[in-house]
Amino acid sequence: SARCGSPPILSLLASRAPSPRLGRVLGGLRLELEGRRAESLRSTRDAVRGRYLSGFSAAADWQASTAELEASEAEIERLREAIRRSDRGLSVLLGDLGLEPADVPRTLPAVDIAPLAAVPAEVLAARPDVDAALARLRAEGAAVRVARKALLPSFRITADISQGAATPGDLLKGDPVWTLLGSLAAPLLNRRALRAELDASRWRAQRAAVAYRGVLLDAVVEVEDALGAEVAFSRRLPRLEASRRHAELSYRSFDRRFSRGLADILDLLTAQRVAFDAESRLLEARVERLQNRIDLALALGLEFQ
Repeated sequence: SARCGSPPILSLLASRAPSPRLGRVLGGLRLELEGRRAESLRSTRDAVRGRYLSGFSAAADWQASTAELEASEAEIERLREAIRRSDRGLSVLLGDLGLEPADVPRTLPAVDIAPLAAVPAEVLAARPDVDAALARLRAEGAAVRVARKALLPSFRITADISQGAATPGDLLKGDPVWTLLGSLAAPLLNRRALRAELDASRWRAQRAAVAYRGVLLDAVVEVEDALGAEVAFSRRLPRLEASRRHAELSYRSFDRRFSRGLADILDLLTAQRVAFDAESRLLEARVERLQNRIDLALALGLEFQ
């Protein structure tokens, strides 16, 4: 779960770049799935071998089942190397020069969307980019006020001016008076430069306001995109689950029919491939949804623990 402030949202991914570690978890799950597929193919090949030796299957059946098994074994080797490469990449990111295998969970963590969707819009102000844009806007606004003030005559009449001045004419003979006149004249003489600085400050403030608006709009769009994707996942995942379930039932049916000699080996291998592909698609969709929920938490400016 996650909430505004310092919420514990996901102990697995506590950095701004969660994708590499999450990808490593997905790689491990894919390897496990492909291992189960290879084991199933091995059982099928052994059954075909027994039928072939008994004269109930042709050599083509043995070759077809063996080809599927070899392809699965090759995929397992590819996934293992991909995991080793992912481990090395994570070691570099974590500053581990030993390049040890990454310690990651073997299952996907659960992240509830309800606390994220219930966060008020004001929490967007906690995002670092939004907060930084607002700070720049405030700073430029302060610069405009300073530039405007510089255009005005700035002076202070002190007691030194009146002390020792018996008549008004004596005021022109004292140094403080000339200092006063100089402070009055300086803004007037330099008015063009001060006006240019004021105009430049106003332009920078307007640019900061536009930038702040852009950053805020980007933040809102990111949140809306993540929430929209969550709605799509809520509709997509049940269909993928149903697809996996029906594909598994079809595979089991073909397996029983093949064992009775009522189905062809190619039909069995096809059903088997469809069943594992459906499970793989479901797994990838679950990972995508998890990544989307992490992105939503980041878009809301929530902190990780």
